[in-house]
Amino acid sequence: MELKAIENDATRCRRFIEKVLNFSKIIPEEKAMLNIHDVIEDALLLVQRQARLENITIRKSFCETDLYTIGNSNNLQQVIINLVNNAREAILPGSGEITLKTYARESDGKRWACIEIDDTGKGIPREIMERIFDSFFTTKPKGTGLGLSVGKRIIEEHGGRLTARNVPGGASFTVSLPVP
Repeated sequence: MELKAIENDATRCRRFIEKVLNFSKIIPEEKAMLNIHDVIEDALLLVQRQARLENITIRKSFCETDLYTIGNSNNLQQVIINLVNNAREAILPGSGEITLKTYARESDGKRWACIEIDDTGKGIPREIMERIFDSFFTTKPKGTGLGLSVGKRIIEEHGGRLTARNVPGGASFTVSLPVP
C-alpha cells in the first residue's frame, strides 16, 4: 500500500515537472531586425507603473546611436521585463533606482549591442552567484526559479550572453546581443 502511494506521488511529481518545463519552453518565433532601444521602451511600458508605485525610479542612459540586433521582440522584452522585475524586488522597501544603459562594444572580433540593468538593491550573495542561472534555483519564497534560466536561454538562442555581477550599491545584469 505504501509503495503504491509513493508511486502515485512520483507520477504526480513527474507530471508537474513536465508542465513546468513545457511552460518554460520558448516558442520559436520569427526573428527580425530590431532596434534595442525600441525593445526596451516597449518592455518598460509594462513595468514602469509598478515601479513608480513602489517609489522606484527607472532611469535610462541610452547610447546616442541606435543599436540593432536580429531577434524576436517578444522574447527579448520578456527578458528585460524579468530583469527589471527582479531588480525591483531586490530593492529594499522604501525607494531605490534601476538604471538601464545601452552601449556598443567589440569583443572576440564581434560587435555587441549591450543592455546593462543596474539596481540599488541588496546585491547577489557571493555564495549563490554561480547558481542564479540554474533552473529551479530561487531565493524568493514564491519564486519558480525559472526567470533567469529562461532569460539566459533566450539570450543564448539569440547568439548572445547574459551575465551578472555585484556593483557598489547593488547588482548589475548585462545582456550582450550580436550586431548584424
